[in-house]
Amino acid sequence: MSRIVEDYKKKTEEALSKIETLEQIRAKSKEIDFVYKVGEKLFATDLDALDEGWLIRHGGRLTGIVAWLGNKSAQARAERDVYEQKLEEVESRLLASLLSGGEYKVTEARARVKIEISELAEYVTLKNMEKTNLENLLNATDKMVSFIQTALAQKRSEHYKSKEAYDNA
Repeated sequence: MSRIVEDYKKKTEEALSKIETLEQIRAKSKEIDFVYKVGEKLFATDLDALDEGWLIRHGGRLTGIVAWLGNKSAQARAERDVYEQKLEEVESRLLASLLSGGEYKVTEARARVKIEISELAEYVTLKNMEKTNLENLLNATDKMVSFIQTALAQKRSEHYKSKEAYDNA
């Protein structure tokens, strides 16, 4: 029994090591890294300390990245779907092959197929994670753009009010 547990631990560690870290995700493209840098700056800086020029420049670039991320996440979703479909095809073929020989009962054949396709299923899981990461980043970027638009409107409103107060003094 301990051999099974050790094998499980080893395979689990190998599978988990294939999951990308945040640093690896950021290193994939300059656009993704830019989104994280802007997010970190917005998180760490008071709105009053950010000037309108910075907000406009970075908001404009983020708006372009929203479209790019939309395309990337759609591509990742399509890739994941293709991998899922091919996995199901392989699973069906293997099962049919094992059952046609008459050597295995249905339950045993299904168990053998699961063992055979485990690495393929792992790859589908990784593809799903990639799709989910891109969709989450797309949503976060879209929210940052909305925040920047709101911040610019707020700053302009404050400038208008302070100019009006100065003019009336």
